[in-house]
Amino acid sequence: MILSRQIIRIFVVFLSVFLVSCASFESTRKGPSIDIFPVFHTLLLTVERNPFEKSKQQLNIYLDEYSEILVTQNVQLNWSNEASERLANFAKKRLISMGVAPGYIQIRKVNTLIDSHFDFEIKVVQHQVADIVCEKSKTQNYFLSDNGCFTENARWKSMVAPERMLPDLGQLQE
Repeated sequence: MILSRQIIRIFVVFLSVFLVSCASFESTRKGPSIDIFPVFHTLLLTVERNPFEKSKQQLNIYLDEYSEILVTQNVQLNWSNEASERLANFAKKRLISMGVAPGYIQIRKVNTLIDSHFDFEIKVVQHQVADIVCEKSKTQNYFLSDNGCFTENARWKSMVAPERMLPDLGQLQE
């Protein structure tokens, strides 16, 4: 009776070791390798020296061209004189009518813009995701391939604001 229990224990231990040694294991996967970089879309105008309607027309072309980006990102309007202030107020009203949240629109008066030739600026920063190209999975190297790479990269690319996933990005921009 004691001998049969010992034999059963030895058999269970041997069987356990045999089953564990045949189990495959998955190596640790690395996370996706992505880069997020800013793309600036800026329009600079000289409102004071040009007719207001011409500046308004150029602004409308810009707003129509970048409408998809403008509704999801922060928009900055800078002006430096009375004529450009009127254009900034027009731009704000137009942006709100397009569906931009009022909290996403920043208007500020500046003494001089980047180049003294201009007195109005509208700027939006869009963050783009650049990822690695995923290799196809190979059946003979199943656990060594980069499975899930395409799905993870597609998730990052589909984000409206990928910069929000990074810590302290606001400090990097300033």
